[in-house]
Amino acid sequence: MLSTPPPDWPSSGVISFENVSAAYERGKDLILKDISFSAQAGQKIGICGKSGSGKSSLVQTIFRLLEVSNGRILIDGIDITSMPRDLLRSRLTILPQEAFFIPGTIEHNLLLGAALKQDEKEEARNTRIQEILQALNLWDKVLQLGGIGAVLDPEKMLSQGERQLFCLARAVLNPSPVLILDEATSSMDAESDELAQKALRDFCAHRTILCVAHRLNTILDSDRILVLDKGRVIEEGAPNDLVNTPGSAFGGLLGDI
Repeated sequence: MLSTPPPDWPSSGVISFENVSAAYERGKDLILKDISFSAQAGQKIGICGKSGSGKSSLVQTIFRLLEVSNGRILIDGIDITSMPRDLLRSRLTILPQEAFFIPGTIEHNLLLGAALKQDEKEEARNTRIQEILQALNLWDKVLQLGGIGAVLDPEKMLSQGERQLFCLARAVLNPSPVLILDEATSSMDAESDELAQKALRDFCAHRTILCVAHRLNTILDSDRILVLDKGRVIEEGAPNDLVNTPGSAFGGLLGDI
């Protein structure tokens, strides 16, 4: 029977994969095989591997788009299969590769309702929005468009890079302690990517981040790296340790850039 986690879940963002195998449907070929790792509160875990290695599939298991056929995934000690999917997804933050918008104002798109802290006053919230948009070089553009109360037409008003940075601002504004980046900056130019990485360091240092990387430079500041191949973790460790280990898979990926 499904249950409802506490209203403040997740409060810390501790993530544990315990011998997780997963497939798109039960009884079908496994996409992930015996994955085990943990992320402590506030850690950044970089996830990399060649195309088809299982990186995005690992993210999909967290949101239960892939069915866990063996093992379990715990977030702050609670098995994610014990709760309704919609509730699970509403409590986590993901920044996907494709920018996503809904009809409405700039403010509505930034906050999407659930991103507000319950005890936060409007003035403090607006200050926070301005601070984050300034850090991403979007504040002047928002003022040009009429401020955060202006109706947003992203295709006409924002460049591709600005749309992606806007979605990053939304993710930063969401208070969930779990932030998942699924190749979120892979289509950004170098300047936008640099802004994005600095914003993540400045505003999300307290969050647990799982970062699926297309550009390996975006995970060199991670606490740990997971290298996947054919649905398995074949290497794990601190970035510097892996880079300095002769014959490491991570070093090989860096050499392929």
